[in-house]
This record gives sequence, C-alpha cells and structure tokens, in this order.
Amino acid sequence: MEQQKQAFRLSYLPTFSPCQRRPQPAGEEDFAGISRKLGRLNQMFGGIGVSKLEICLVRHADAVDADGRQIPNDFQRPLSDKGETQAKLVGKALAAIGWKPHLLLHSPLVRTAQTAGLMAKGAHKLDVSWREESFAPLASGMGSGAVLEALRKRGDSGRLILVGHMPEMAEVAAWLLGTEPEAVHFPKAGAMLLSCPLGIQQGMARMEWFTNPAWHELAD
Repeated sequence: MEQQKQAFRLSYLPTFSPCQRRPQPAGEEDFAGISRKLGRLNQMFGGIGVSKLEICLVRHADAVDADGRQIPNDFQRPLSDKGETQAKLVGKALAAIGWKPHLLLHSPLVRTAQTAGLMAKGAHKLDVSWREESFAPLASGMGSGAVLEALRKRGDSGRLILVGHMPEMAEVAAWLLGTEPEAVHFPKAGAMLLSCPLGIQQGMARMEWFTNPAWHELAD
C-alpha cells in the first residue's frame, strides 16, 4: 500500500505545457538585460512560483444513457455505478496530494452535480472539504466562451474546481494554454490542473498535471 501511495505521489510531479520555452544560456554581456526582464516578469506574475489562480478542470464521471422513459432527457442522466466510484476517487485523489480548493463550480445537469457531490464525499474521507455551487455557464451546450466570460467576471483567485462536459472542458483548457482543442482529450472523470498567474487570459496558463481514473485508483 505504501508503494502504491508513493507511486501516486510521484505521478503528480509537475509537467510543463508544450508552449513553454526553457531559457537558453546567454553570454555575460546579456546578463543586465535578462535581469531587467526577469524583474518585469516577477512583477507581472506576483512573484516567481506564485499563481493568482489554479483551476482544476474535471469532466463528469461515467453516466447512464437517456432512455426516454425513466431518464427522459440528457439533463436527467445520472451517474452509473462505475461513474459513482470514479467520482469519489477524483475527490479522494485531490485530497491525497494535498490540493484543497476554496470552491467547486459544477454544471447544473444531474450527472455533473452528482460527480461534484461524490467528489466531496471522497475528499471528506481524508478530512478535506470545500464549498460547492451550481454554475449555469458550465451546462452542456453553453459553449466555452460563456464559461470563460463568466469566470472573468467572477474574478476568482486561489484554487477552483470546474466540473463540466466535453467539448467545453477541452476548449477551455486549450484556450487557456494557447493550443487547439483537438490536442486535449478528457476521459470521463479525467482531471487537469492549470496554473493561471494572470487569471483568465488566453495562452497564459501552464498545465501542472493531467490524470485519468486509472491514476485516481492509486489513492484508494
């Protein structure tokens, strides 16, 4: 069990997004100019290593299909048994690595609301809790533009979880990272952590980690 926990912790070591460029060695004559640039960056980012906003994007867990009778439409689709387990493990995994958000926002659809609630139950097993709210712009079909605009108006800082749908989750991630949505694939119950030092700004985020249900099982 201890080996599993260690492997789980190691799997969450930070990764860098493809758009980042590592600094190249410079001659001594360039030192003053580089120092000035670093000073400006330090002011912009509020201090090296400090992020104004961290967003954990989560796609809802596995859900039952609508049948037109007991489950009349897409809005009412509940999680499957598999999805309930997945959702609890997402929350427990976040708690296990010590990442505690101040707020979770979820789509008002049944499967996302259930995912959010079960994530909270999973985290509570490790004595971690957070506030939870329904957030209409995250509803399926609203589009990533509505999500981003609403987040910009809220002006959140700190740590935030968004539980939503595809393709919106991939589109939000791609816009923040400055890449194409096709480059981001979210499995059900997948989770991606983005550092956003300048808040909701296009192409200015860094991906810290991106996990799937198989990794979350290591927290159990």
